[in-house]
Amino acid sequence: MEFTSSKADLLASVLVVSRAVPASTVEPMLLNVLLDLDNGQLTLRTTDGRISLRHRQPVEEKVPGRLAVLGHLLLEILQGIQSSRSDQVTFASTPENRVVLSSADAVYNIAGFPAENFPMLPEIEALTRTALPGGLLKEMVRKTTVVSSGGGGGPHTYEEVLMESRSGELSFVATDSVRLAILTNKLEKALPDFHSLVPSHALVELGRLLKPDQEVEITLAEDQAAFVFGATEMRTRLSDKTFPNFRAILPKVQSRNLVLRTREFQDNLRGVIPLAKDTKHKVFLDFQRERVIITSTSPEHGEARREVEASLTGEPIRLAFNGKYLLDFLSVVDTESFKWGVSSASYPATLTPDSEGSGYTYVLMPITQKET
Repeated sequence: MEFTSSKADLLASVLVVSRAVPASTVEPMLLNVLLDLDNGQLTLRTTDGRISLRHRQPVEEKVPGRLAVLGHLLLEILQGIQSSRSDQVTFASTPENRVVLSSADAVYNIAGFPAENFPMLPEIEALTRTALPGGLLKEMVRKTTVVSSGGGGGPHTYEEVLMESRSGELSFVATDSVRLAILTNKLEKALPDFHSLVPSHALVELGRLLKPDQEVEITLAEDQAAFVFGATEMRTRLSDKTFPNFRAILPKVQSRNLVLRTREFQDNLRGVIPLAKDTKHKVFLDFQRERVIITSTSPEHGEARREVEASLTGEPIRLAFNGKYLLDFLSVVDTESFKWGVSSASYPATLTPDSEGSGYTYVLMPITQKET
């Protein structure tokens, strides 16, 4: 194999696929990037056993071929030669699976590995194919994985996001059994009905790689999903777990409803969190007619108290919540104000952006007095 490429382009390609190279593994071949050169197209592949990434770029081909190279080493070399006198890099392999990378006065001779030993996911057998705007998909990922990426705290672990198309609506749903995030969008273009459980970490990586102006082609199979955008493809295995019936637990009516200014409440909540760390981020909220008083207590260090303006309908009440989980919600709210529905310490609270048709609901259980 031999080709010449722009240093910047090759580095950008390796940066994309390196996101699926594990930091450590018992399978050494997973630490490699597979390079496949044919007809002037260089295809780079990586996998950590859970997700796989493929990225293509045009290069000046001299000799086609396939070879695997240690991923982190290739990335560090390409980063290190960006300041060399040439803007090109030449990649050449030998029959002994050695690799020579050169750019002006920078020359590296490193080990390569036979491509046949590189692990590959089986071919995908499509059940459903569809396409979505990248901006929409990024938003849905960001606002739902905030639950699964926050660590959770419930007795049951759900490391997947439900991706569901139903009756012309697309929903992403995530839960950790203590809280739940659901974002539903009505789409102008009808999608086929589907129901898939996608690993949260795969969607988080997808959201990081996607550009808002890209269209994403989605292929769903019984046990795999593929997302193609631009020159990149991500594939992931799907979960066969049973996702909870989230519609049955969504509160229909709340006896108390508040409207608060998003950033004002967020800033004041952050102000009491330092003294809530000893109680697993437990904060108390006194919901009053025109204000909310936020307090936290540390048995060792003392107390904190802040208050914000609010508009309450219903009777005043004092409840406790996990402050970190509230901040997770506030971190993805884009509106100037938000709505908060509460009833009692034994009934889930609902938090939503204060805008028509946002389609986003965050459900969070209060902390009972017996909890610490």
